[in-house]
Amino acid sequence: MKQLRKMWQLELICVERMNYSVPFEYIKQKVDIRLTSAIVEVFFGGNRICSHPRLYGRFNQYSTIQEHMPLTTRSMSNGMESGLSAGPGR
Repeated sequence: MKQLRKMWQLELICVERMNYSVPFEYIKQKVDIRLTSAIVEVFFGGNRICSHPRLYGRFNQYSTIQEHMPLTTRSMSNGMESGLSAGPGR
């Protein structure tokens, strides 16, 4: 199945109530989506820009690839993760 989606302000697309990351360079662009029973593929200009294992089950799950985020978001995310792993009072 092939679908056309316009990307949100974030580096995410929503396909059948599941969220998948897409490289941030494509924010606000129209992308093509190809779904199989196992994979979600994202195309721009006929070229595949990413793919994810297809999510099933409860709605609003996320499949994200850190490299899809801008460097500033990645560094904030890494800082938050390391802060959480240290635990309170450490």
